[in-house]
Amino acid sequence: GGGGGGGGVSAGVTSMPFLKPLDTSYVTDVARRTALICTVEEHGPIGGLGDAVASCLARMQGNHATLLPLNLPEGSTKVAGDQHWLRMQGGLDCDGIVAAVINALGTTSAAHRSSGPMKKGLQFKDINGLPRRRAEGDRA
Repeated sequence: GGGGGGGGVSAGVTSMPFLKPLDTSYVTDVARRTALICTVEEHGPIGGLGDAVASCLARMQGNHATLLPLNLPEGSTKVAGDQHWLRMQGGLDCDGIVAAVINALGTTSAAHRSSGPMKKGLQFKDINGLPRRRAEGDRA
């Protein structure tokens, strides 16, 4: 999302549990309204949502969001561990995702820490294409 007050980051969350059919109108709408789209996937870097969103963005003209695809590193499926440990190793835990997004947006972690807690205004898209629901405190 756009920048929040006080140097914070306004973020939205969308669940996209399947790729076909990809909701390209939703992706392009979000890409026109935000600076960054971050996809998070628990598999390797080839194929998946990151590639599908990249393909959609490549067909767009004009200004649109930058893509930050986050996924497990190549070969990580050859390592045993519980889901939490694997997410931490791949930077897909909460701290890893926040750090990657802050870095991609060009803000420093010190500025992030001084801005106080992040706003809980998260945006969701129902997996059946129903209208987005906004969490308490989110601005329209």
